[in-house]
Amino acid sequence: MLKHTILISSVLVILAFIGLWALPKPDVILSISAQSETVEYQVIDSSAASIMMHNVLLIDGNSDPFEIAKPPTCLRGRLLPEAGINVRYRRGSDGSIGISFSSENEVIRAAHFESESGDVVSLSTLDQLYLNPRNEACPAKLPDALPIRGQGNIGTLRTFGSGLEMEPGDLIGGQVRVTAKAVERVFFIFKGARGLYDAGVVNLPAGSMLRSERRNADNKSSLPWIGAARILDENGITGFQIDVSTDSDTVWLYRSGQGETDGKPDPIGASAFVSQTRDPGIIRMQVLLALILIIFQTVASVMQTAEPNNSALKVKSSKPDKKARANKPEKTKND
Repeated sequence: MLKHTILISSVLVILAFIGLWALPKPDVILSISAQSETVEYQVIDSSAASIMMHNVLLIDGNSDPFEIAKPPTCLRGRLLPEAGINVRYRRGSDGSIGISFSSENEVIRAAHFESESGDVVSLSTLDQLYLNPRNEACPAKLPDALPIRGQGNIGTLRTFGSGLEMEPGDLIGGQVRVTAKAVERVFFIFKGARGLYDAGVVNLPAGSMLRSERRNADNKSSLPWIGAARILDENGITGFQIDVSTDSDTVWLYRSGQGETDGKPDPIGASAFVSQTRDPGIIRMQVLLALILIIFQTVASVMQTAEPNNSALKVKSSKPDKKARANKPEKTKND
């Protein structure tokens, strides 16, 4: 009986172990809260990326440097970046905000500006916009928040030897909070739990860069970031307070000193191990399995203890009684 008990318990433990490790990665929501002097994202919807601006200074990148200086172009209205364009927000040490555009492909128009007068100004990747409340020619009113709708990155990278001082664009600090979705049906049979649970928090080191996708990755399937960059002027820090979330299961952290192309980033996300240790439904199943094993082993132990007593009774009953033999009459020849 003892051998059978050990065998059955071992089989149950092995099956439970295989089942838990066969669980897929949970669906997660990554919430990013960071302080940085720069943030960049790729526009997926022009309307969602629009910004209302009051007195923004246009720096024409197509102008001739030898041409006689023109009066500054001060615009009021709405900025609409084109879909697929990379928009970069940068905060200067003087409190100004710079907005620039870039693209991996050749584009004719990176954005357009709808002025209050009804005119439409086309902008290229060479043009830049500046908002500075201290500019006398074009005193700007800083927006409360700048939209972020697309795959992006926070901060810039500096390789070793580029200087010890903080450069404009550095990531100041922040964290990534990982929230996972509970498994409602475990192995499509057992009822799990519903809702979300906290899967962990990762602090972002200063001077690093956080990207929505790995650089030069073959499969770029990361989901967009949704959120905003707000003006940050606290405790001598001039930058952005960036709050975004994404349904992507992984973001990539490039540490200071690494190259963006040759460096190996660190993934931030949730693995299947998180489900085994923090999912309420999975934990409930593990507790139930442990109770079943304890009950099974207890019953088997009781039965194992009772077996020697039964054997002793059988042996005792099989021996003839000496008194009964003595009282039994012997048969005679006459009988």
